[in-house]
Amino acid sequence: ERELRGLLGPGDWQIRAWSHSERALVTTTWWDVDADATRALSRTLQQAGPHTLLLCVGHGDRPPTADELARATVLAEQLCTEARQRASPVRSVLVAPLTPVWLDGPVGGARFPTYDTAELSGHLVDAAGRRVPVPMDVLLLDAVVLGPEERGTR
Repeated sequence: ERELRGLLGPGDWQIRAWSHSERALVTTTWWDVDADATRALSRTLQQAGPHTLLLCVGHGDRPPTADELARATVLAEQLCTEARQRASPVRSVLVAPLTPVWLDGPVGGARFPTYDTAELSGHLVDAAGRRVPVPMDVLLLDAVVLGPEERGTR
C-alpha cells in the first residue's frame, strides 16, 4: 500500500490491499453489489486463487477516475512483478476502485477510517449521495467508511 501510494504521487490516496487469506477467512461484501463491473470483478477474484492480491484505490473524497485507475493498475502490476522476483507469494494483482463512504447513524465506539461494519448501524452514503443500509458484520472490500456524515457537506 505504501509503495503504491508513493508511486501515485501527491493527493489524498486511500489504498487497501486484501490478501487471499483476508478475503477467505472473514465475511466480505462490495459497495455496489449490483453493478456489472462489481459482479465481473467478483467472478475474476473467485477464479484467481490464493496468489492474487486485491488492491482497492481511491481518494478521500471520491472514487478514482478511469485514467487514475488505469495508472494505478500499471503501477501495481510493476510492483507485483518486482515482488515476484523477491520470492513473494503474490503472483498477480487485481485493482479496483475504492469508494469513500460516510456513516449516517450513531457513531458509538467506532474508529474511523474503517472497512469493518461490525460496530456500525444506520446507512452508508457515498459522495454521489447513494445511500445503503449498513451491511451487517462484514468487511467492505471496495469501500472505506471515513467517518460520520456531516450534513450539508455533500
